[in-house]
Amino acid sequence: MKKFILIGIVFLVAILAYYIYLSVSVPKYEPTYTVLELKSDILNDSVYLKKKVWGIAANHQVIVVSSSGQSEFEPDLEKQYIYEGFTPILYEFLGDTLKMYVRKASEIPSSFESAIKIEQVVLDTPSMIELLEKHEERGIKLLSR
Repeated sequence: MKKFILIGIVFLVAILAYYIYLSVSVPKYEPTYTVLELKSDILNDSVYLKKKVWGIAANHQVIVVSSSGQSEFEPDLEKQYIYEGFTPILYEFLGDTLKMYVRKASEIPSSFESAIKIEQVVLDTPSMIELLEKHEERGIKLLSR
């Protein structure tokens, strides 16, 4: 009977140790969100550059230009400019215009609700590489590499 109790205790300790190990060492695979507000003093309006990264190795990414500042989001083709993947994205915000320097343009959303103009500048690979090397000199900011 003592052997049975001892085996039961060892079994419970092993299960408890395994549970503690999993809760400490296994990373959480929840998406991470980043939001950057760009405010136009001219128009008294804002747009938001939002990034969502998810996956076991954080190997999925989507960036949207949105009129909503809500941090957690799902891409909405009707209300947001959507850029998927890990392609370089740079931007320049001047007064009432946001210029997005991208490799592939987003579809223009039918219900985008901002007075700020969104201009997409599509660059080929050599032009993108050149801009990545000299963007700081031109006052252009890097959003994603």
